[in-house]
Amino acid sequence: MTNTQDTTKETTKNTPPKKGKWDAQKGKITNLEALRSAEKLTRKFPASEFIPFAKNTSWEEIATKIQPDKNGPWATPIVVTTSRHVTTIGVENLIRKASEFLLHYNELPDYEIEILSITAGVDDNKLALTTLFRSYKKDIHIKQIFKYLGEDQLQNSSGDSSQKSKFLIPESAYHPISKEQRQIHENILQLQKNALAQATPDKPFLNQLETYTLSKLTEVDPRVEMEYDLRTKDMEIQLNTSYDNFIKIFQEIMVYITANKRDNYYAVLQGKDEESSFFNVVDAHIKKHYIAKQLLPAEDMPALMAKLRRALFDLYIVQDLIDDPMITDVKITDPKSIRVRVHGKAYLSNITFIDTDDYIRFIQGIAVANNIDLGVPSQTFTDEQDENYILRFSLTSPYTTSTGFPIIHIRKIPRKKPMSEDLIKAGMFDEKIKNYLIDQSINHGKSIVFAGPPGSGKTTALNWFLEDGYESSAEILVIQETTSCSAIEKGLCSNTLL
Repeated sequence: MTNTQDTTKETTKNTPPKKGKWDAQKGKITNLEALRSAEKLTRKFPASEFIPFAKNTSWEEIATKIQPDKNGPWATPIVVTTSRHVTTIGVENLIRKASEFLLHYNELPDYEIEILSITAGVDDNKLALTTLFRSYKKDIHIKQIFKYLGEDQLQNSSGDSSQKSKFLIPESAYHPISKEQRQIHENILQLQKNALAQATPDKPFLNQLETYTLSKLTEVDPRVEMEYDLRTKDMEIQLNTSYDNFIKIFQEIMVYITANKRDNYYAVLQGKDEESSFFNVVDAHIKKHYIAKQLLPAEDMPALMAKLRRALFDLYIVQDLIDDPMITDVKITDPKSIRVRVHGKAYLSNITFIDTDDYIRFIQGIAVANNIDLGVPSQTFTDEQDENYILRFSLTSPYTTSTGFPIIHIRKIPRKKPMSEDLIKAGMFDEKIKNYLIDQSINHGKSIVFAGPPGSGKTTALNWFLEDGYESSAEILVIQETTSCSAIEKGLCSNTLL
């Protein structure tokens, strides 16, 4: 299982994987090397681990010495499953419920389950659960754990939000148009066409009209800016308290951290202190001032800690923009103006910073993490910590902006460069155009120009073309602002920076 909408990672066939590898899609482990591999990949929260036999013990020792296979070494495959659950369950309760779920099968004659390990912990606003067990008889239906936990109702009611449009149209921009209004519009356009046809230097076109009517009649005013929705995702966090109260407490703790514990926070950013020890202090503060005083339910603690970790050590509210594959650029001009570029067009997002102090704290965090001097009027730097994108930052000091706020622009450079199959699937071109461009370049020596507005895919197309559009012996020189071409990274061509 990967989340409440995803399928379970398990197997229905007792087919041993290749020695030394754990097949996550099948889930069953049939040798020691695969067990070690699975432990390394999935045992992420040992502090919360529930093991009936020995805590803080390797899976290898549990499976081979403490609780060995009663049918002989590796006669019975070991099953490992991973799943993601809503944070309202709570870590301890989730582990207890998972144990109950597995053991209740032992009450049925066709099943015999032997639990080896259960762990859980917070992972990006979800609780991640890992179970390790043997099933001596019939395989169990591990997906049923969602029903056992009551999450199946939540899954059904939430639906598939991934297919919903992220563009929000303000009510002021929407004007329904009736059939009669469309007919009147067509009649007026015909009169305008007649006037244009009869226009002369002595009788200009516009002089013949009392008013000019736009040629297109649209229900959505194109002059009104659409919003790119990201706040909705944050509001979908499952909580016992209200969302507004959750955000209020989050804001208070952010102020506490960046005011009272700023030096500790900066020490972690600079690699001088451990993140775990820092969060131990934060954890104690929350329990004392919010949990103990019943201002925050204990079940909401994991969601709060996950949001704090994201805010402090990722890119705060901007991280959702970075994670969104539709977005190529992010530009922030003030605390209430965060704009994104999607398919070459700029949109205002509907997420904002809390206030000016919140925005300045965000800028200062970036500066400390990247050793940037905010006194420099304008500077560009690269952050390579994100696993999916290389982030190119352009930061302008507040001393040189008209708004008095620092302005930051983030360009996302995908680590995985899309090739022709990906671009065809994305609708950039089809097989016919691909073959034509390659033919014109390789067989006819023609020059190819990729033109378009920022974020429209010029560099993306160039990356593909440098791979497929030239002979392997070709000498290529790329003159550009940054090293964002995969061919340069692979040494296929040389590069000159502007």
